[in-house]
Amino acid sequence: MKDTGLACGSGWFSPVHQSLNISQFHLFIFPIAHGRLTRFHKSVLCITITYRIPVAKHVKISWEKKCSTTLFLDLRIKAGYNIGKNYEKTVSHTVARGILMKKNIATLPLIEAFRADDECPFCYLERAAQQHAISFILGSAYMEDYIREKTDALGFCRHHYKMMYDYGNRLGSALILSTHLKKLNQEFEKQISGFTSGKSTVFKRIKPARTAGAPAKTPLGAWLDQKEQSCYVCDYVDQIYNRYLDTFFDLYRKNEEFRTLFEQGKGFCLPHYRDLVECAQDKLTETEKQTFFQTANARMLEHLKRLENEVTWFVDKNDYRNKEKDWGNSADSVQRAMQKCSGGYPADPVFKQEP
Repeated sequence: MKDTGLACGSGWFSPVHQSLNISQFHLFIFPIAHGRLTRFHKSVLCITITYRIPVAKHVKISWEKKCSTTLFLDLRIKAGYNIGKNYEKTVSHTVARGILMKKNIATLPLIEAFRADDECPFCYLERAAQQHAISFILGSAYMEDYIREKTDALGFCRHHYKMMYDYGNRLGSALILSTHLKKLNQEFEKQISGFTSGKSTVFKRIKPARTAGAPAKTPLGAWLDQKEQSCYVCDYVDQIYNRYLDTFFDLYRKNEEFRTLFEQGKGFCLPHYRDLVECAQDKLTETEKQTFFQTANARMLEHLKRLENEVTWFVDKNDYRNKEKDWGNSADSVQRAMQKCSGGYPADPVFKQEP
């Protein structure tokens, strides 16, 4: 069992007396250290809860590694709420709101992304998930044992190490790396202790070296491949992304308003569209697939051609003869075209810790 609590400003909130029997939530809480709010930061914790919240005691939570049901219960208390008379009413209302919204809350981020007028809604969601994961692990989470165990085992990829460095909390990164390197060195010593090189031939020695995409020929090479591909943030984003794919097709099949958003959107980037195409094969019936692909392919082609025209005008606008003409939508077309082709946001500013 692990004790935690809610905080506002610099003091504790003790949960109001409520009887709950809820399983497998994603619970938003504020991390607390020594009874005070040390960093105003939102943590996402995968938990199972079946308990009665006692008055004036911390919430008792039993931890589970897996979560089969996606649900978000918002127990955040805004800074500035009165800890006195309004306290009980506020907490009670927030808990009730989380329960009442349980059928819709998992769909809200996806709907918001489709309303954002972005070149790809899944890029929009992916960016939010990555930024949340970076701010989470470099907030107070790196001091939690269960988080450190995961980062020690998984490490990070090149891209997310760069995001961590840019974020600005060098001490947090150093603490994460100190224990990760300790575990890495232990594993590496074990790998090289039993390493023996394989046999070679004259023909192999004169062949040009090819490493990109080639399978490892040795156990040590396979281990190094696994370490290169292992990343705590990537794993977190992949889990979130897979749930959003499930939610997308569930909404597409059952929600007319969402289908309208989809039909009026700008399509997707090519990598995310590839995932949608593959998932649709299993998620939709034959009749649904026919309608889905007819609409989706038409939207993709329309907006790829739109970007082609915008980028072409960007080039033509730099001709002195077009100096006085209007840019139209072409001023930022280069970064949007890059996003459409490969995903991501090449023009985004560096994601940094708030001062």
